[in-house]
Amino acid sequence: MIQELETFYKYFLCSDIYKHWGFYVISAGHSKIPPHHKYPPVSHPDHHDFNFQKGRTLDSFTFVFIPQGQGIFDSEAVRSQTISAGNLFIVFPGVWHRYQPLAQTGWEEYWIEFGGNAAENFIKHSQLKPAESVLTIHQPARIMNIFLDILDISQNLPHGFEYLLSSEAFRLLTAVITERDIQSDQDKERTEAIRTARQILLRNLEQDIDLNELAEQVGMSYSLFRKSFKEITGFSPYQYRLNFRLHRAGQLLRTSKLQVSQIAQQLGFTSVYHFSELFKKKNTISPLEYRKNWKSGNSS
Repeated sequence: MIQELETFYKYFLCSDIYKHWGFYVISAGHSKIPPHHKYPPVSHPDHHDFNFQKGRTLDSFTFVFIPQGQGIFDSEAVRSQTISAGNLFIVFPGVWHRYQPLAQTGWEEYWIEFGGNAAENFIKHSQLKPAESVLTIHQPARIMNIFLDILDISQNLPHGFEYLLSSEAFRLLTAVITERDIQSDQDKERTEAIRTARQILLRNLEQDIDLNELAEQVGMSYSLFRKSFKEITGFSPYQYRLNFRLHRAGQLLRTSKLQVSQIAQQLGFTSVYHFSELFKKKNTISPLEYRKNWKSGNSS
């Protein structure tokens, strides 16, 4: 029995108006390639068409998700890597690449191509790299649902579809970055431990927290806890909690009649002087000046 080929793709006109957003979608599509079927299954525009022997180079990012089947991904940075169901691989701009399903298995693929300055900066700072462009997706349903939303918008083109597509592309990008950060069971346990610690810190801003005891509570040595916390959040546990305590102090200065000394005491600072020094370092003005400026700004 010959399996029916399923394929859909759409290329979008990217005018300067859309490019100025900094994050725009160029193309999106889906194909279900039966075993022993030619690949690519359909012709694409000249600037995107390719065959496996020659490969190609693009000017933009492409995410390709493979929920079923097997294949091969090859690039300047990743040589002949096997692709299996549950993998997502990234095509980077300016990087020669090629890929195809195995003849005996075929595969199913979803893809989206996007570009823009904002996209480039986000990927740069997320540390996604061409040498690590093949990811194992631990929550495939999450990725699949985003791709299905992208295809629905691409097929129906509702009012404002360009905005909607950009939003979904960004949603996909953040989901992929999250997946990249959880590439092993050990990493998943570590990430879950830090998530629990963050919740405890945020729920107890007005109480004294022993960080050594917190590390023990989430099942980690303090040195590993501090290292992992900073890798995941960008802050040490102390700095993370301090930032939120100072943010809470700003809220109290704006919305309450508590004296500065009372706010310092409520949030567990050792003294009003220490609190004022830290607050001014973060906000460039003292707590009293902050309250005065806020009141004058809201009374005018």
